Amino acid sequence: MRTHPRPSPRMKRAATLVAALALTWAASAEAHDFWLEPTTKSSEVGKPLSLRLLIGHGEDRTEYARNPKHIRSFRVHGPDDVRDVPGTPGETAGQLEPKQRGLHVVTYASHPSFTQLDHAAFLAYLEEEGLTATLKQVKDEPTSARPVRESFARCAKALIAVGGAHAGKHDQVIGMDLELVPETNPFALAKDKALPVRLLLRGKPLPNAHVAAYRRTQPDRVLSARTDAKGRARLPLDGPGDWLIKCVHIERAPRRAAEDWRSLWATLTFETQAATKP
Repeated sequence: MRTHPRPSPRMKRAATLVAALALTWAASAEAHDFWLEPTTKSSEVGKPLSLRLLIGHGEDRTEYARNPKHIRSFRVHGPDDVRDVPGTPGETAGQLEPKQRGLHVVTYASHPSFTQLDHAAFLAYLEEEGLTATLKQVKDEPTSARPVRESFARCAKALIAVGGAHAGKHDQVIGMDLELVPETNPFALAKDKALPVRLLLRGKPLPNAHVAAYRRTQPDRVLSARTDAKGRARLPLDGPGDWLIKCVHIERAPRRAAEDWRSLWATLTFETQAATKP
């Protein structure tokens, strides 16, 4: 694990562009950190709440409305059931009315979106996301004047403690293409203890992947680690706040595909009020 400074804040224009052009070739993929979060900090049984989709960092996050063309699946996994998250196109992404106390896992999977970057910007993106093997491969290849084309799909999860009850299946495997699974309940994480997470690619452990975490209020302070041979990493979440954990996995696209590369962008979000004692 290491702590390192984050690059300078990305422009809000880039975040809006990527969000709006989800099914077309966009001009930039710069601001892609993806937050799936409730609009209220207090979740109670029977009390409706909204779920937002936001892109970006700190105060520069951009919310975008629900678009059925983008949604592959949008579900809430409660203590005893799994339901689709309803919503109105063009408005806040989803609505949720919890029926039970306990931990709820909300999942959002998107259809592939497309973007393109010039060669230098693509190298910078690979370096920032810790995609070192792909970075070396691209550097060793002849440089092309043609923009690099990439398709990407989002695999987002959010943990919501309903009724103040933190107990639940925080570590359940949903079956997303790229999935971050917390192996300790982050709501019950003791102070100065690291959060162990497991990373799965199509259900199998993904080794040597770059996993990063940061608070929404401290986007310049990023904690990062690489997964071991079993796809596990440990992140020392040093206090309460709105946390985002993320990982990007990229693969070469098949020959004759419209894009050059295909990537999966996984995120896990949750808010902790305060560290608890063991």
